[in-house]
Amino acid sequence: MFYVVGHKNPDTDSVCSAIALSDYLSKCSTKTNSDEKYEPAIQGEINEETKCALNKFGVETPLILTDATNKKVILVDHNNKMQTLDNIEKAEKIVRVLDHHPINFSYQEQIEFLTMPVGSTATIIAQMYFKENINIDKKIAGLLLSAILSDTVVFKSPTTTDIDKIMAKKLEKIADISNFEVFGLELKKAKASLKNKTPCQIIDADFKEFNMNGCKVGIGQLEVVDFEDFYAIKEQVSSQMKKMKQDKNYTLVLLVFTDILREGSEFLTAGDVDAVKKAFNISTIDGIFLKGMMSRKKQVAPLLENYYNKNQNNKN
Repeated sequence: MFYVVGHKNPDTDSVCSAIALSDYLSKCSTKTNSDEKYEPAIQGEINEETKCALNKFGVETPLILTDATNKKVILVDHNNKMQTLDNIEKAEKIVRVLDHHPINFSYQEQIEFLTMPVGSTATIIAQMYFKENINIDKKIAGLLLSAILSDTVVFKSPTTTDIDKIMAKKLEKIADISNFEVFGLELKKAKASLKNKTPCQIIDADFKEFNMNGCKVGIGQLEVVDFEDFYAIKEQVSSQMKKMKQDKNYTLVLLVFTDILREGSEFLTAGDVDAVKKAFNISTIDGIFLKGMMSRKKQVAPLLENYYNKNQNNKN
């Protein structure tokens, strides 16, 4: 059995890509009369946006897998050790990696490693289906479309490419979605809802860890349709971030809360505030709206990495 699994704190691209790639590889196995089996997996609970996508297309939530010991695994939507399965070094084998993030990966064997500068991992998988003429059913097309719309923030993120838009247009027809922009906003509204969420759930919903020149940095992103909803619980979230920073020995915990309608973000920090100010060339953090700041991958993490690479004395 090969387990296809995305990153910790799974998002829609991570989950849907695992499901779709498992389907693709299973169909390729059938085509070649192979007996290889593929099972999609996730590393934790899914968010409301992902639930919305799975429910809309009638697909079950994958099994939870957090430990790689003695497993044959395929990694999707990540290649960073800090975001992958526990005990990854004890896996029977990492078979392949499929991702769209900067490369931060090493392995003792040669394996298939496919990465492309596109807006989502789902875009790469959709291309594979079309290139190899593998049938995409309505459910898989719907999940791939959901993932593309999610990761590109309905094409508002600077990570969006023409390839993302082309794949989305093809998938829209197969998935029987009349207007992908309306559907994308439906997904984003599901994710943006803060109803009944604790501060911890808000931070962890889309949170990734990075090792930046020896500094442990955590960056979360919260997409909202109205900042007022977040402002109502901002102090509680801030307190939880400070506790998280202390308990888990982070140099910096940064929450990027993004207004998907106004197309920009504000920051909330715990820890190395000077790093954020200098990295983004801002004099203060409170109340500063950064127009066009939509992508953690392309706009936030790279600037912080650049700062810490140039400033080696900012460790805990």
